[in-house]
Amino acid sequence: MPHQPPTLRPAGPRRPPDQRPNSYQRGYDKRWAALRRQVLADQPLCEQCLSEGLTVAATDVDHITPKPQDQKAADVGRHELQSLCHACHSKKTNRDKRM
Repeated sequence: MPHQPPTLRPAGPRRPPDQRPNSYQRGYDKRWAALRRQVLADQPLCEQCLSEGLTVAATDVDHITPKPQDQKAADVGRHELQSLCHACHSKKTNRDKRM
């Protein structure tokens, strides 16, 4: 019977476990899902990539200014949200965390 070869983990430190509350507790509920769908329907392309002359499908909805931890995700105005591709959203999130 064939066996599966062992998988190797990448070298380096392990990522610490996520200590945040779950997504629902952080305000990403049914209202957020509906708002997210609407934002992606209104702007299906990544706004950051468009500004650079690229055409990339948006997959994530981003709070332009990071929301306070005690605020629900859907308790923001539509003008405070933007459509981004996953790569652009990850870059922006990392930049925001460093501030």
